[in-house]
Amino acid sequence: MEASIPHGVLNFITGSGSSIGDLLVSHRKVSLVTMTGSTEVGQHIMEKASCNMSKLILELGGKAPFMVWRDADLHRTLDALMVAKYSNAGQSCIAAERLYVHNDVYDKFMGMFKEASGKVTVGNPEQSRMGPLINNKAV
Repeated sequence: MEASIPHGVLNFITGSGSSIGDLLVSHRKVSLVTMTGSTEVGQHIMEKASCNMSKLILELGGKAPFMVWRDADLHRTLDALMVAKYSNAGQSCIAAERLYVHNDVYDKFMGMFKEASGKVTVGNPEQSRMGPLINNKAV
């Protein structure tokens, strides 16, 4: 699709952070680095980018809450939680990390959540709704 942007204005470089990331964030011509990921990787990028005083925008280690109110439609809320918690194998900066459930519906909702979570299968996308974790460090 033609976007009418001058050549070179928008570039995408993909690859392993260990193979190209350090070169990019420490290069003298890079004036801004933005990254979404773990606090550990953010600290590493900050160190590498500091040699040139590059500007940084870091979105690190999100702890997104998911709240269930007393008057919630528990079935719809459960469907939303399953997506919020388990999409991308839970490896998303906006994945639900903390669950707050009103006392009046706690037992019922947590029972529903436990049952639904027990049905999640990991494997080939054609037989499951969740793929594997990205690597052993993600466990």
